[in-house]
Amino acid sequence: MSVPRDVVRLLVSSCFWGCGAGRDVVLGDLPLSDAAWGQETSIADGSADLDGSSSSDASLPETGADAATCPPDGSVSAAMRQLLMGVMGFGRGATGGLSGCVYRVTNLDDTGVGSLRDAAERAEPLWIVFETSGNIQLTSPIIMGPNKTVDGRNATITIRNFGFNLGSTASNVIIENLAFVGNAMGADNDAIKLIDGAHTVWVDHCSLSNYGDGLIDITRASTDVTVSWSVFSTNEFVVLLGRHPMDTMDVKIRVTLHHNWWNQTGSYAPRLRFGKAHVLNNLIDRWKSAASAATMGGEIYSEGNVFIAADDKQALATSAGSDTVRGRAKSIGDWLQNGAVADQYDQDFVFQPTDFYPYVSERADAILEASIRLQAGVR
Repeated sequence: MSVPRDVVRLLVSSCFWGCGAGRDVVLGDLPLSDAAWGQETSIADGSADLDGSSSSDASLPETGADAATCPPDGSVSAAMRQLLMGVMGFGRGATGGLSGCVYRVTNLDDTGVGSLRDAAERAEPLWIVFETSGNIQLTSPIIMGPNKTVDGRNATITIRNFGFNLGSTASNVIIENLAFVGNAMGADNDAIKLIDGAHTVWVDHCSLSNYGDGLIDITRASTDVTVSWSVFSTNEFVVLLGRHPMDTMDVKIRVTLHHNWWNQTGSYAPRLRFGKAHVLNNLIDRWKSAASAATMGGEIYSEGNVFIAADDKQALATSAGSDTVRGRAKSIGDWLQNGAVADQYDQDFVFQPTDFYPYVSERADAILEASIRLQAGVR
């Protein structure tokens, strides 16, 4: 939950400029051997082809187990399920592993009993928690199963090298309070990738940086996603919605992005084709080129965001790359700083978020900016 605006107001004068300093430490300090930003081999404009400690008993439920058959102390507690009170937007239907048992990750191994991969790749509903903290060095992406909550609260977990892939069977997934550090590995390596109709997903309070491709890709008819209170840094391409101008199935894409911090990234805040994006109350800070962009008839409803321009002034664009059809964009109450400009094209034809879900928009001002700097990312 966010800190009330009056509390943030008291903090602004004392730490407004200093609160953001060193914020990337939250992501886990990058080892000296990690590749530097700019050494990635990603293809611009999102058109690339797709492609610990010792193990211990994790008290595994049987395959197909649910909350009615969980072992003692293995059911999702009231304190755990309180998390669900915070979800809103297009991903608001996500309940994750609420109907299943608790899986306790007891080691930092890449595979095996008690590992994150063993829990996340299972077919049955699970609410995954961590009884250890540290780095999980993945040697390949985790292929997420359906009905999962990966709950990193009460632990400090950094996922390194690779991330989570969600495909056609991976619906109803919650990813909470995790750091992802990609070490700039792999031209098609994303922190969180949704493809082939993955749907009903909530990513909250995560910190993501330094992947070889993007940080969050939502493509190939994946939809009904909310990304909230997360920090993106040290990456050229950040949030891609719709992979290719020929992928007309991406008209299904519906994404809500709220209270996130794009911290001096390249672009894609977000980059949208065909679908709908409600970009609400975010901090988009000193991007390199065209912060938010929609093409191929995609629609961005940009509301109450803080845009802080550096050299490039294009906060909101409706043409990008080689795409031949413009997108649609509407800017409502955005705070455009340092000469930032918003291209509103076909704004009367942009969808209304209130037609899909209720929400409250905050005023875009210094208090919102400070609140995001203080609270976004892993806690």
